[in-house]
Amino acid sequence: MTACCDILVSRDPYELYQGESRHWVLSVTQQNTGMPQSIAGAKLYLTVRARIENVDTLILLRNQAAGGSDSQILIRPDTGIDIGKADVYTSVSDSSTIIPGDYWIDAWVVLTTGEHRPIIRTRAFKIRPAVTRF
Repeated sequence: MTACCDILVSRDPYELYQGESRHWVLSVTQQNTGMPQSIAGAKLYLTVRARIENVDTLILLRNQAAGGSDSQILIRPDTGIDIGKADVYTSVSDSSTIIPGDYWIDAWVVLTTGEHRPIIRTRAFKIRPAVTRF
């Protein structure tokens, strides 16, 4: 499984400005073939934490099947070029109170077979300061 980068903006997808609304597109592929993996009915999670071992979650986004909302993570229809793709949305409230700095991010999919796979393996994530506040 791999994750593709943010296709809507040209800057690093693993950073976010304080209070920024953002849209990422995740792309899930089969490990052995690289072909798109159907994620219809799957549970998707994206998590940001200050430290990997920390239990406190700063940002937790989930699709409806995972107990969140499709306004956080929305799996695209399982047809054509949308197979294996999901839209991830951050809102102003997700990052507006987080102190700018270095954090950790990962994203996981739980397929309908029960299989758990990382989409974004644990990696550095940066919250940048914003002068304007809403």
